[in-house]
Amino acid sequence: MAITSDDSFYILRFDRDAYNEKVESVAEITDEGVEEAFDMVADVQDRFTFFVLHRFHTINLIDIA
Repeated sequence: MAITSDDSFYILRFDRDAYNEKVESVAEITDEGVEEAFDMVADVQDRFTFFVLHRFHTINLIDIA
């Protein structure tokens, strides 16, 4: 899952076990959902980043005059 903004984006991983545990505990689930069910995998800003085989690779762009 990705959450994007104008200058960055965040890659999240869904943890089904954490979600099921919260649901089975009969705890109240608010409009915000189950926060424990998501793990942040990457916070990407101002760099070229690509995802290959479960790994992020980042290339910093430089201006050569």
